Amino acid sequence: MQEEQRRKRIDRNRKAAAIPARFVHCAFDNYLTSSKEQQLALSAARGFAENFDAVRVAGSSLTLCGNPGCGKTHLACAIANHLLNAGKTVIYTTVLELIRGIRDTWRRESSLSETDVVLKYRGVDLLILDEVGVSFGSEAERNQLFDVLDGRYREMRPTVIVSNLNGKALQECLGPRIFDRLMETGSTVVTFKWGSYRLVDKRSAPSGLQFVETRIIQ
Repeated sequence: MQEEQRRKRIDRNRKAAAIPARFVHCAFDNYLTSSKEQQLALSAARGFAENFDAVRVAGSSLTLCGNPGCGKTHLACAIANHLLNAGKTVIYTTVLELIRGIRDTWRRESSLSETDVVLKYRGVDLLILDEVGVSFGSEAERNQLFDVLDGRYREMRPTVIVSNLNGKALQECLGPRIFDRLMETGSTVVTFKWGSYRLVDKRSAPSGLQFVETRIIQ
């Protein structure tokens, strides 16, 4: 009976996580690596997931940023799947979806309040926020995102940020208040600088890609 209840709870959590169909089967074991730099990225993501209880205590976050098509979302969803299997709660969303969800509550016929949506994103064990920097940057949008991330920061709840922006561009997009919170308490940034998986046949990936060093900042 307990095992059945556990499975049902995991199934409910998985549905609520809203992982896109393209990434629903992403795992650490099916992330292709053919260089030390990719192995370091994999190791950082796996370590974040496997040591999540310690990450949670520290309130740390993980930022995966850099070139498009390098597997950032794959690793983020691999983290999500690992935690969901362990009974944790996760939500995957893009910045645009998060902002749209908040603004949809402004409609007269909405059954949810803005607070309901913000608390949903604040309350899960892990929030994965993808496409940071895509059509984003207005002060109103930044304040809405700050409301979510500051709440998670104060409650020591980890966040995974996924973005094609690097360094200064990411900082300028998020603004100093959000960026400083994401970088605090031993948080990790992994920069992806190799070529896109989407541009090659994955079966020939080891010989078809050029790789550059990945920086991991702690």
